[in-house]
Amino acid sequence: MFFNSIKTQMIEKSISNYHDLHVVIKTQPDEGLISHLKKTILGTPGGLRYRHTDQDLKLKHIGEAWFMVLYKATRMLGSVGFCLRKTLNASSPEKSWYIRYFAIHAPLRSAGKKPQKDKQGEDRGTGILKAVALPYFENPDMLQGSQKKTPLRSIIYSYIDGSNPRSIEFSRQMGFERARTLRTVIYTRLHPKKFSFVQRISEPEKPVVKSKLKEFYAGYTMFHDRFIFFDDNYYLAYENDEMVAGLQANPEIWQIVEMGGISGKLVTKILPRIPGMRKYLNPDNFNFLGVEGIWYKEGKEHYIADIIETVLSDNKLHFAITWMDTGSKTLKDLEKAGRKGILSRFVKTGDGEIHIRFVSFSDSEKMEYFHKPAYLSAFDMT
Repeated sequence: MFFNSIKTQMIEKSISNYHDLHVVIKTQPDEGLISHLKKTILGTPGGLRYRHTDQDLKLKHIGEAWFMVLYKATRMLGSVGFCLRKTLNASSPEKSWYIRYFAIHAPLRSAGKKPQKDKQGEDRGTGILKAVALPYFENPDMLQGSQKKTPLRSIIYSYIDGSNPRSIEFSRQMGFERARTLRTVIYTRLHPKKFSFVQRISEPEKPVVKSKLKEFYAGYTMFHDRFIFFDDNYYLAYENDEMVAGLQANPEIWQIVEMGGISGKLVTKILPRIPGMRKYLNPDNFNFLGVEGIWYKEGKEHYIADIIETVLSDNKLHFAITWMDTGSKTLKDLEKAGRKGILSRFVKTGDGEIHIRFVSFSDSEKMEYFHKPAYLSAFDMT
């Protein structure tokens, strides 16, 4: 199997103290951080809000990462993770940092405005974390112990809900620029079928597929294959014994806390109450496939729906989700191919944004990231 978990030596150091608040950098997640992340609700109030439930697995395989953690005395209040990625920018290697696990905890509320005291406390914590983190956003090489004042060329990127002004403002203050937009694409099948021409990848086929993926995404930025073949969950479609399409599909579980709008209430409140429907759609235990590494021969994009349906059948699931750059040919091809399924019509998703901070880039060097589509990893999104 090509995928390997990379472990770094455990390092923990305090980098800031402010009265009863202090910030620590860790190179390995501990039980406290995992517990903190399990409590974290992601998304935008009034829109889609959810919890990830598999932090243990994701953190185990995250690779080289540095976690900046905010404490009040011994209580963990907030975190931000810098995950090292080796991406390709139109086939050229680029050092990249993916920002995830950004979370500032506040008391859970059922409705109404946040009490002013709680809001002030959260804003104070957020402000301190911003101030401490900013030098590392300006020179992420510091995370690796570099003392050089001029950082190496790299990008720092994050995915942001376009309707979340708080996250967008934090991104702006940290020096990020909005580079691209992304779309959530959902496939559904109430009774998925298994197609005989779809098979799980074999070991000898892996180098061939890796080569095809690099060729397929040669005109993209931010492509990486770190999670391709994870748990051997890559599947191929064959036509006359020739591989013509493929994708990576990992089982995922979310807990949906809230989904805004009429369609959201339909999905989370009404449909699950219909007799027999909860086995297809359970917001408290939302099982789905996270899809990435999509590849197909020209004109064979219709096989992608067949691969997804087969993997849904194998896993006894009904939903598959992938994320794509709104300007990519891949999205256009799959939209034209259709066959997303009846339940996908009930789930409305707004476009997200890809924000990038460019480190040691000239203005002209940035342009590829604004004009070329970006690759999105479902493993990182979930």
